[in-house]
Amino acid sequence: MTRIIICLIALSSVFYAEEVHKKPIEEQLKRHTSASVSSVKEMLHGMKAAIQKDDMDTFSKFIAYKWPARWNAKKRVRFIKNKKMFLKNHTKILTKKCREAIVNAKDDLSDLFVNSAGIMIGNGEIWFDPERGGIFAFNS
Repeated sequence: MTRIIICLIALSSVFYAEEVHKKPIEEQLKRHTSASVSSVKEMLHGMKAAIQKDDMDTFSKFIAYKWPARWNAKKRVRFIKNKKMFLKNHTKILTKKCREAIVNAKDDLSDLFVNSAGIMIGNGEIWFDPERGGIFAFNS
């Protein structure tokens, strides 16, 4: 009986997550963050352009150093304290998987996931929020 209940709970959480993700991005943003659709589009477009040009100096402007931003390095969380640290470690922080997630994100934002933690790109490779200063997590 316990196993059946656990399975039902797991299934209901999957269906809930799918329903939440199907809601329009405007509704998700309004519910979970104070970021506007235009600010999210502007930031995503800027990140994509910087990656496509391999312009890490410009990309570094999208990182929320004040939080500080974090990245997973060999199963260990490290913090990006400033632009200099990002530029020195950008190949380890902004991995191929992170770059692909950003570049492949849809311009209409329909594939982004939003919750109270922020806005997720891909399968959680990047978490950001324009209202919090930009990218606050790189998960590679």
